[in-house]
Amino acid sequence: MADIKITGYHHKGLTNDRSHWMIDFQLSEAPNQEWKSRFDDTKFKHRMVTVSRAEISDKELMVKAPGKLNVKEVVGEMSKLVATTNSHQDASASR
Repeated sequence: MADIKITGYHHKGLTNDRSHWMIDFQLSEAPNQEWKSRFDDTKFKHRMVTVSRAEISDKELMVKAPGKLNVKEVVGEMSKLVATTNSHQDASASR
């Protein structure tokens, strides 16, 4: 599978209580189940990002992040998470 990339995002704004951002990221392609599993593993095991929820559906990554962060911080963290997931997949494919 080719590396997944974030091709854009749209932040829907803060939740009604202003405690979380709701951001939808567009992905370059729909990840397969193995990539999704590695993404979840990287997100939770390595605690790379401080998001409350990150769900993938087709070519969309829906994220709920603390409102204390600014949107650019969340975008940067999610970009790193996607890149790390890709590198973990590349490493396992070369074994």
